[in-house]
Amino acid sequence: EGHSNPNYFLGRIVEDPGPFFYPVAYLFRSTPATLIGLAVAVLGALRRVPPFDQPRVRQAAFGFSLFALLFMLGMSLPAKKFDRYDLPAHFTLEIVAALGWAMLATTAGRYWLRLRRRPADAGPGASSARRAASLPVEVAVLSAGVILLHGAFTALHAPYYLTYYNPLLGGSATAQRALFVGWGEGLDQAGLWLDQQPDDNERRAVSWYAFGPLSYYFDGEVETVIAGSGLPWLDIDFVVLYANQIQRQIPNAAAIHYFLSQDPARVISFRGLELVRIYNMHTLMDEAYANAPDPRPVLVSASWPDLRLASLAMPQRVALGSVLPIHMTFEGTNQKSLKFSARVVNEEGDLIGQTDLPVTPDVTFTVYVPPDAKPGSYALYLMIYEDETLEPVPDSYGETLLTLAPVEVYGGVAYDPAADFRTFNEEE
Repeated sequence: EGHSNPNYFLGRIVEDPGPFFYPVAYLFRSTPATLIGLAVAVLGALRRVPPFDQPRVRQAAFGFSLFALLFMLGMSLPAKKFDRYDLPAHFTLEIVAALGWAMLATTAGRYWLRLRRRPADAGPGASSARRAASLPVEVAVLSAGVILLHGAFTALHAPYYLTYYNPLLGGSATAQRALFVGWGEGLDQAGLWLDQQPDDNERRAVSWYAFGPLSYYFDGEVETVIAGSGLPWLDIDFVVLYANQIQRQIPNAAAIHYFLSQDPARVISFRGLELVRIYNMHTLMDEAYANAPDPRPVLVSASWPDLRLASLAMPQRVALGSVLPIHMTFEGTNQKSLKFSARVVNEEGDLIGQTDLPVTPDVTFTVYVPPDAKPGSYALYLMIYEDETLEPVPDSYGETLLTLAPVEVYGGVAYDPAADFRTFNEEE
C-alpha cells in the first residue's frame, strides 16, 4: 500500500520514490565517520589488514553488510517509504564502520611505532612497551572518529536532531532538494509565537501536523490540512506552512504558490533549514481588499413582482487571491421580506463565493476569489428568495436564477483536482 499523502524524492512529488530511495536516504542520514569507517572496512577486508586478517571478523562484517543490503532491498518493494524505516540497516552498518575505525586506529598506532622505533624496543617486555606507546595514538584516532566526525555533527542539531543531514553530501541545503524533510521540528516555536499574537478573537490556525506538535504549544484552535483539498480561506487567522508540506504542495499547488509569493509574518529556520512559514490571513486579506479592482457599470435588466434591479457595477476581470467588489441598487416596494443570493460560478458549476443579504435599495458587498480556484470564465448569478420560507421568487420570465454578468478569473497556478496527487491510487 502506498502513501495516503504524496512523498517527495529528488525534487519530484511521487507516489513511490523507487529503488534508489533507501541508498540515498542512508547516505544523507549517515555521518562522515560512518562512511569513512565503511570505506576503510572494505579496504581492510580486501587486504586482510587487522582485525580483518581474522576470518571470523571478515565473516561477521560480510554478514552485517549483507543483512543491510537485503533489508534495503526488501524495504524498497513497498511503495510506502520513509528514511526511518531503514534504521535496522543503519545499526548493522555502524558495526561494520566501527571495525573499520578499529583498523584505522591499530594501523595508525603501528605507523607511530615505526616512526619512533628504538633499539631498546626489541628487548624483553618490548611488546607491552609498544602497546603502551601506541595506545594514545589509537585513542586519538578513535576519538576523532567518534567525537569529531560522528557525535559532534549530530550534537550541533540539538534539540532538533532529525534536521541533521550528512555534511559530506551538502547537509540540509542539499537534503531539502532530495528528500522529504522535517518531522514537526519548529512547530513548537510556531505555537509559542502564535500565542503571543493579539487575541481579540480566539486565534485559529490551519497547519500541517496540527494535532500534534503545533497543538501542544498553541492554545488556540487548530485545523489540519488535507492533500488535494481547499483551505477555509475566510475562516482562519493564521496559515502555518511546514517544510515537507511545501515540498509536496499540500493542499494543492495553487495554494502553495500563492503563499510563497506573499510575505510571511514569521519564518522559523534551524541550521540553514527553513522549517516553518506563518502567514497572517488578516494581513493578506487587508492587502487583497486594498488592491481590489474598481467596479464598473454593467448593463442589466432584471425584475420581479414589485422589484427591479436598477443597476449593477462590478469588475469584469479579477485575479486569483483578490476580491470582487459588487454594487447593486434595487427599486420597488416588495423588499422588506426578501433576501438575495449572489453567486460566482463557472461553467462546470464550481462555486467561488456566495453572499446572501437582505434586499435594500443600495447594496455593496465583496466576493473573495480563493488562490486555489480554477482560472477561467465565471458569471455572477442572482436569486431573490423569501426570508422566512427560503422559497425562490421567480422573475418576470419565471426564472429563479438569473445570469447577471460574466467575469474572468485569471492568474495563479491552474489547479486541476483530477491531476492532483490525491488521485494517484485511483489512476494506477
